[in-house]
Amino acid sequence: MSCRLPLFDTAGDEGALLRDVLHKNEEKLEKLRSLQPTILDLSIREPTAYSAWGHRLSDKLDIFHHVREFGFTDIMLGLFKAADTVDEQFCKELTDEDKSGCFVFSPTGVFRDGELDRSQSQPLLKAAALAPNVLFEFAALDADEAGAEAILERFDLSIQWIRRAWQQRGIERGPRNGRVYINIYDTFEAFYRNTDIYVRVIKYLGQHPGVDGVLFEDEQGTSFHFQVGELTRLIRSLIPAQKKLLAHLHDNTGTMYASALEAVLNGADGLWAGFTPMGGMLNSSASSVFLANLLRIGNPYVQSQFKMQDTIPLAKELDRLNQPVQSTDYCHPVIGEGAYLSTLRGFEQRPGEHMALPPETVGAERGFRVVPAIASNYVVSRRLDELGISYPSEPSQDTPTGRQLQDRVFRKIWDMMQETLIAGHKVDCNDAQVLREYLDRARQYFRDHPDD
Repeated sequence: MSCRLPLFDTAGDEGALLRDVLHKNEEKLEKLRSLQPTILDLSIREPTAYSAWGHRLSDKLDIFHHVREFGFTDIMLGLFKAADTVDEQFCKELTDEDKSGCFVFSPTGVFRDGELDRSQSQPLLKAAALAPNVLFEFAALDADEAGAEAILERFDLSIQWIRRAWQQRGIERGPRNGRVYINIYDTFEAFYRNTDIYVRVIKYLGQHPGVDGVLFEDEQGTSFHFQVGELTRLIRSLIPAQKKLLAHLHDNTGTMYASALEAVLNGADGLWAGFTPMGGMLNSSASSVFLANLLRIGNPYVQSQFKMQDTIPLAKELDRLNQPVQSTDYCHPVIGEGAYLSTLRGFEQRPGEHMALPPETVGAERGFRVVPAIASNYVVSRRLDELGISYPSEPSQDTPTGRQLQDRVFRKIWDMMQETLIAGHKVDCNDAQVLREYLDRARQYFRDHPDD
């Protein structure tokens, strides 16, 4: 034998690098495994930034009860405007008990000589009357020092005012209610183009005794995951551990789920996100996929807090309520319709395998898709079972029924799929009619050629 494996210097630099790689991987996995994730659920609000249908009052009520049942305790109810909205009617429909733990968006109030100008502060007035927690938002990109200080003064007055208003309603500050979160919605643009002002604003919020959580978002969805991680690390260094730090990540570049994991690895407590990815522009990082990633490495808090076995049924129900004729993208990870269609047995994630997410753990059923390039007897047989098509079989250990296509019949079907493509034709090899035709032709061939 002419090939020999080279020696690996386990005691020297090579070994040191290997040990460092293994250690860092396990260190990050353990951080994800031990995370007690905080989710501010946006399922009632976020999809309305994309859905052409919008939400009726009945839709919002249905979504609210669904996400509560799944396990979300902190829920964004909506935002208010000077004019009446569905969000406002929805908040009036819920009882104070229903709304415990719930937030609304609100701009800061307008103040004159330290007093709230009620004629120009309708959203804040409504937030104080209709919700027990509030999320204030502002931008920092174009602010100079004086402008930033003016924004923060208005913010400070708004906090003082809404806490007094809550106190009159009997809402005291605590882990469920009386919380004030703040989001700088142009975080990444401001950080890169107005760095000095941005970091000073964050430091102010970190030191502010009235702030319970600092939120940020990648509004344009153009940041790489490592940029999200590094900025999260910086923000956390300026925000005490007792204040929540949550990320919201839009997706224009395909990195949103990696970014979500980078955020929590670098100090974020979790996400403020919808359960499904529907949001502004393309998608946003969905909490369903984020939680599924924690589930697959054995995070005990995800398992105990959320009904993860209801993930797929809930995602489908929310799709129906959000956009009736256009569900989550077919190929979307975890919650897309095609996420559990097996094309080759080796690609399947099965119970007991390292870092796997078997479909049953999130309430999905494994399906099968026949593709001509890598079709196997296992997949073709299982697809025929799905379709209720009978076939000449032989014993198998790979199928629940303990049987699969006779090998010679499968090989003939595979040959016919290749012949179709060689002849310049394209057909859907997963289609019931096409598979039935291939099967009938193969069986007819062996009736005509019994010795083959």
